[in-house]
This record gives sequence, structure tokens and C-alpha cells, in this order.
Amino acid sequence: MKSVRLFKYPADVTHNLAALSLLLSFYLGGWWLLFSSLAGLNLIGILLLAESMVLAAFFVHEFAHGSIFQLGSWNRIAGKLCIWLTFHGFFSFTRIQQLHIAHHRNHADVIHFDFHAHLAQHSAQQKLLMRLEYCYIPAVELLIKWHSIRRLWQTQIGADRQLILAALAIYSCVFIGLLTLQPRALGGFLLAYMLLLHVLRFMDMHQHTYSAHILDAQGNIPVLPVHDKTYEQANTYSNVFAPAYTWLNLLTLNFGYHNAHHAKPFIPWCRLPQLHQSLTYEKHELPMSSLLQNYHQFRVQRVANPHMGMPKMTALPRLRAANFPGVIGASFLNA
Repeated sequence: MKSVRLFKYPADVTHNLAALSLLLSFYLGGWWLLFSSLAGLNLIGILLLAESMVLAAFFVHEFAHGSIFQLGSWNRIAGKLCIWLTFHGFFSFTRIQQLHIAHHRNHADVIHFDFHAHLAQHSAQQKLLMRLEYCYIPAVELLIKWHSIRRLWQTQIGADRQLILAALAIYSCVFIGLLTLQPRALGGFLLAYMLLLHVLRFMDMHQHTYSAHILDAQGNIPVLPVHDKTYEQANTYSNVFAPAYTWLNLLTLNFGYHNAHHAKPFIPWCRLPQLHQSLTYEKHELPMSSLLQNYHQFRVQRVANPHMGMPKMTALPRLRAANFPGVIGASFLNA
């Protein structure tokens, strides 16, 4: 009987083991430091926990593409575990995978909840969210997650409802336990979770200028247009760090090399920088320095303005995203 290897690509075993080991070490170490009596160690714990959840989130993306393990069942199990580690256990890995593959197949953004349309009818909520976003609280992401969970409860039965109940029970126990044992640790976790949402939003918001399509009332994927590869690459951008700081791309498993990822979606994260260079996708790059300024500048405007804008790729790199607010609420972890 032919044996089945664990990892899909033997050449990438070291990279994957190192990244998964860091994820686990940061996660456990972050939680441990949150219970320290020293504020400085609490701060380190917040950063470690946030980064471990960021790695877990982008590993969900890798597992959804089946690029880590040889067997699909192993990718599914690992993906489900990572979803729980990011405190998104309300959402099914299978559902996340289906929506994300539709994004790649049809070259379109599938939006779970049209928050702009909702806020246009609820001005008080809009004003509140704008104030919260001004204070760097990712309130729009929290609103979308609430409505996604609510929609799943109303439209799904059986396993989906059981998943929501299980997540509610387990996470409630965690929160009550933290509040009882160490309230400061609970505060540290909430800060780490908000950092996770900021990173996911920041990495997603400038990577595409696709048309957006809303799930129907039952949560089904609508009929999506079919675009070719030329359209796909013309509306995809890579948000990567400058050559002197390329190692920082590892913090998000090279997710910023997005043109390369869309060119070959099943290539694992550790091969994307080389693929990006070989396919000369530098012309699609949006420098991180300008995007950080953009993220700050338009943080309130994005709440009320549904127009994402367009980058000016013929301009100097530092000016390409000057009038490109981007889109929020398109995280692949919402299902």
C-alpha cells in the first residue's frame, strides 16, 4: 500500500513547520504573558497573541486552497482548528472555502452583508460607527460578523446552528473565566482581537477592484459574472513591503503578494515572493508606507462612502494609492 506523505510539497516542510511552530508558540506564550502582573509583559503578550491569530487566519486561507497538507481531510481539520483559534468558530470552514473559491473562480468579491445600504437606513448607527472607527475600533467588521452570524442562525439548520451554539458556549466560558480570574487578561485579549481585525482588513482592502455581489437572503452565492485572467490581474494589486523590509511580509504569510497568488492559487505561501518576481508583478505593487497613511486618512470616510476608488498605477509608487480608499468588510473569515 502506498504511503501518504503529510505535507503536499516536501520542499516546503521546513517553512511550514517553522510557521506552524511559531503560531503555536506565540499563541500559548501570548496567553501566558497576559496573566503577568507586569504591564510590559502584558503588552508583549497582546502583540504575540495578535500575531498568532493573524498567522492562524492566513493559514485558514492556505488550508482552504489545500496548499499545505497532502490530503484534503487534513487541510479541513487544520483549517477548522485555526478558525477556532482566531475566535471565528461561528463560521464553517467549508463555507469559508466555498466563498473564497468562488472569489477566485469568478474574479468577483462576494459580500456577506451590505453594511453601506444598512447604515444608509440607520443614521444613528452610522454616526456611532464613524465615531468608533475614528478611534480605531473596527466597528464595521464587528457589525458584519454579527449580521453574518444572525443570518446563519435564521437561514441554516442542523450543523450550522450547532456550530454557532458551540462557539457561543465555549467563547462565553473563556470570557467569563478571564473576567473572573484576570480581568486585565480579558482586556488584553480584546485588544489582540481588534489588532487581528485591523490586520485582516488592511491586507484585504486594497487588493482588488472587483465588482461586489451580495449573498441572497438565504446566504446563497448569487449568479456571478465570469471574467478572464486579464481582468483578474488588471484588478488585483500587491501590497508588499519595500525590499529592505521584505521579511515583514512573513507576518501575514506573504498574503501581500496577491497577484502571484491569483496567478497560481494553489502555490503555497512560501513560494509567492519568487513567483511574484519571476512574473514581474512589481508593476502591480502598492507600497505599504502609502497604504498605512491611506488606512489612517480614510478610516471614517469608508463607513459612509461605498465607492472604493481606483489606484493610479501610472503614478510614482508612493502616489498610486493616494485616492484609493479601498473596500472594507470583505474578509475571507466572514461566512
